[in-house]
Amino acid sequence: MIQINDTKICYIMQKQLLSYLLIITALICKITPLLSSELTVTVYLLLYAENASIQVATLWIAGDLLYAVLHHTTVFGNWTIFTYGSILLIMIILQKIDKTKYSFITINFLMIILYWILTNFATWCITTIYLHSIMGIINCYIFALPFLATSLLGALIWSSIIVLISKNIKNVYVA
Repeated sequence: MIQINDTKICYIMQKQLLSYLLIITALICKITPLLSSELTVTVYLLLYAENASIQVATLWIAGDLLYAVLHHTTVFGNWTIFTYGSILLIMIILQKIDKTKYSFITINFLMIILYWILTNFATWCITTIYLHSIMGIINCYIFALPFLATSLLGALIWSSIIVLISKNIKNVYVA
């Protein structure tokens, strides 16, 4: 019979609780798109949580439903394949990445930049906001720089909070 001490069980329960609290917090933050925690929580879950794929799908679908209700928009549109395709690509990359070589904050920043590149390319491809030319795509990325800056600032804040909470859980419960 395998025995697991109470300390280990408590630690595992705390990590699961942290995952669920992060999902709830990210959904609440969906109300205000500035400094959104959604992608940072996604990266954290994919790196450290069990059953992360289910949790990430729940986070993004619930977040999109909440956003649609709050802003009276459609739930899924032309952008859906690019948004979820970007998340899927991030999931694949994070499965291959060596967590011990890079900090969570570094990985998170790289995934946010990748997401920004892919989703802004999608904006250029599927909308008529920008000309479908070299100048159009350049303008698309230039005008999206403030969103990248806000996303990176939000990532720094949320990553720092997650790292502090995670370290405190480890310090309390690791034997």
